[in-house]
Amino acid sequence: MLSGLLGVLPAQGAEHPIQDLTALTRAAGNWLEGQAVTRHPGLSIGVQVTPPDARLRMSACAALRFSLPAGSQPWGTGSIGVRCESPHVWSLYTPFKITLTGPALVSNRAIAARQSLTGQDVESKQVEYQAMPELYLQDRQALAGTVLTVPIGPGTAIRRDMLRRPPLIKAGQRVPMRVEGPGYRISQEGIAQQPGVLGENIRLKTANGRIVEGTVAADGSVRVGP
Repeated sequence: MLSGLLGVLPAQGAEHPIQDLTALTRAAGNWLEGQAVTRHPGLSIGVQVTPPDARLRMSACAALRFSLPAGSQPWGTGSIGVRCESPHVWSLYTPFKITLTGPALVSNRAIAARQSLTGQDVESKQVEYQAMPELYLQDRQALAGTVLTVPIGPGTAIRRDMLRRPPLIKAGQRVPMRVEGPGYRISQEGIAQQPGVLGENIRLKTANGRIVEGTVAADGSVRVGP
């Protein structure tokens, strides 16, 4: 079966040179690598493009144009579109695979679900990403206040979707509230109007019935700005 064939026109006679499929494959790989570098700077990138079927005979193209389907990313597996408009119009799709390698926090021991992670449980390593790079944690401080949603074994790269932050504050709970501004700090108590996790903004009701908003701190208090 021809590889991703879409409206490919055969070369019309011997007077038209035939498109070099090796050169086409190399150009497609270079274009994909450029897209991946732009989207994921600083990562190691590997690109593999499946050559079009060797039985294809298209007129040599003066300027190949490449594209990805709408909504697709230059990562993982997919198909790249190749189009020629001169001297003859033809187009095709051929598969590719892009691998991304970069830093991530990796567990150094087995840890059960619903357990907390600390900086001593992980080490920084270079890994091949199996999901979008944005999901992989690189900063140990990002582990603060989180628990695992799944059990993991040694050598597991830690992703954001493996973690959750249990609420430090429950709705209706009386909470220490610190109001801070230039040159002053006031401590009082408020009633949480909603649950809150570390770093989240929540609303509280003060003793006089006023609703204020502040940020949940690691000690379970809420910091309110001026």
